[in-house]
Amino acid sequence: MKVKVANEGDTPIRLIVDGDPVLAETLEPGAEMVIAGELVELEDLEPGLENEDEADDEAEQ
Repeated sequence: MKVKVANEGDTPIRLIVDGDPVLAETLEPGAEMVIAGELVELEDLEPGLENEDEADDEAEQ
């Protein structure tokens, strides 16, 4: 399956393809991308954070 994804929001989103974090991509605001995979997950990211670990670290402080 191929899916065209466009981020029309103001914050980056993370794409996880087939549940594999190695294939995770970040889609910046205004960007488009075609994804090939069986399962595509989307996660909103807070502005300025590259990954969930950084968000978790900041939440713990």
